Amino acid sequence: MKKFLLAVNDKLAGTYLIVALILVWQLAPKLGWTNPTFVPSFTAVVSDGLKLGWVKILVHIAISLKRMISGFAAAAAVALPLGFVLSGGLPRASEFLRPLIAFLQQIPPYILYPVFIVLFGTGEQSITLVIFWSVFFPLLITTAAGVQALDAQLLRAARAMSCTGLRLFAKVILPGTFPSLMSGARAGVTMAFLMLIGAEGMGADSGIGWMISNAQKLGWIPRVYFGALIVCVVGFLINYGTGVIERVFVDWRPAAQLESARPEK
Repeated sequence: MKKFLLAVNDKLAGTYLIVALILVWQLAPKLGWTNPTFVPSFTAVVSDGLKLGWVKILVHIAISLKRMISGFAAAAAVALPLGFVLSGGLPRASEFLRPLIAFLQQIPPYILYPVFIVLFGTGEQSITLVIFWSVFFPLLITTAAGVQALDAQLLRAARAMSCTGLRLFAKVILPGTFPSLMSGARAGVTMAFLMLIGAEGMGADSGIGWMISNAQKLGWIPRVYFGALIVCVVGFLINYGTGVIERVFVDWRPAAQLESARPEK
């Protein structure tokens, strides 16, 4: 029984501070620590937010996730191939592109969003572009770094087994760089989600960010907090989900790669 309780305690240890924060939030207005008009209790925030209805809440979440996935997919489609080029696959192209990439990387996405609005107007295109910009550089840099970090002996051994061309890429290079790709993807997804919330608050008529911005404009303070709660929960689930994917798929060994690289008899 003691071992079971210790195991449960270990599992729940990370939630204690969150529970304590919610408890303080709940008690602060009632104990007079904060003004309930500006800092309503946790239950008041949740109760007011749920008046929107679960369907509307889930629809706004789905719209935000759709935008994020669209921008992420577009960035991955460009960043991954370019990352392999910059890693030395095409030396001349790499020398030509590196200074431009290093220059553009310094421009924060939130600075470009007003520019996108001026050029393309408010709406889906500008939001997708700012997400694209947020994800593109983390994916690009980690892809190039992953390829450059590949063990040269592993590549030579694979080539000695007549593994070349697309087979070398699919069986050795891609699995070998996948841990680095996942690190870039996790960083990119986190940045994309945060930029998405800001972009929706400035130039959208739906989504989680719009919910918060609209509530702020109308003076619905509890719903501002409720929107922030949704951001926390959805962001946590996204980060947790990418972590699970990383643990499931980033399980490779050079020996297994070499075995798969052997030509079929």
